[in-house]
Amino acid sequence: MRLLMTSADIHALFFIGAYQDNEVNQEHPLVLRLTEIQKATLTEIQKAKVVVNHISLEPLTLAHVNQLIADALHCGSDKAFPLAELLERKTGGNPFFLNEFLKSLSVDELLTLISCTTVGNGI
Repeated sequence: MRLLMTSADIHALFFIGAYQDNEVNQEHPLVLRLTEIQKATLTEIQKAKVVVNHISLEPLTLAHVNQLIADALHCGSDKAFPLAELLERKTGGNPFFLNEFLKSLSVDELLTLISCTTVGNGI
């Protein structure tokens, strides 16, 4: 990564990495490597005029989950709310888990886009 970020031969690079920060600690190899790169290459990065951003995503609020469900199912937020409450409770608002949960509901045919049907109590 350091070579890619500072190489004069590379004029445009867009790199996106993702990890769940609640699953790594300060001793995790990824965190150690990122810290090392940040310290070792700060001067090189500044010289190369590279922009490095670290974005930490917070859990979605119930209101955001509700809007996501309403948009995804093409229905009003009042109809989406019971499902949004369930999904927010099950996923803690984690965007990754929310997406995976929605996909599994769709694959298992427990959710339909046409009727904005909420799932049963068995989840």
